[in-house]
Amino acid sequence: MTYRERWIKAIARKPKGLFGREHEWTYALMDGPGTERRMIGSRKLLDELVPDTNFSGNDAYLCLDRAHAAFLTGSKNWIGYPSGSEVEDPLTANWEAVTLDMLAFSTLLRVYGRAGAGQRYQDMAMELRTEATEESVEAARAEVAESLRGGAGSLNDVVIHKRDATPDAYLSQWYDALRGRLWAFSVGGKRCGDDAPERDRKS
Repeated sequence: MTYRERWIKAIARKPKGLFGREHEWTYALMDGPGTERRMIGSRKLLDELVPDTNFSGNDAYLCLDRAHAAFLTGSKNWIGYPSGSEVEDPLTANWEAVTLDMLAFSTLLRVYGRAGAGQRYQDMAMELRTEATEESVEAARAEVAESLRGGAGSLNDVVIHKRDATPDAYLSQWYDALRGRLWAFSVGGKRCGDDAPERDRKS
């Protein structure tokens, strides 16, 4: 199963069934810039979110419940799947999302055996969560960009292994997803050009 963060939002509901006790929901689904789609019905959305029929989909149902709750309170926020995080705009620098990514990244770095780098990402996350000033944000952007540059042996050249020494595809894919989002944070929406991480230049 591949880790890929996607965002959903409930945008309408209408009564259906006997005496209108049930409801049909309309959702918006977004994978990235320019990808917003509107989909009618929970089943169609779940088919999009959970293509693997061997996966129970409990996380997807939880995210739908959170999207319903946001709609019923009048919130325009998006719900991340599979993270379950709630953000106003998933395509902007949201400090809650950025710092949670840093904390997850720090954990994966420790699993990979880079405890020092993991500790630094944890420290940056806690500093930004305490007080995200313009100076601290720019310092964090610069440090993240510096840590993600380079080729073999750098933080771009990471494959996480299980205890039996076989590659852990899920954690490695999650690592790459976090690495990509943190790089986007580091450039602050600017064009990456030749400063992009090695894997991004090859893609």
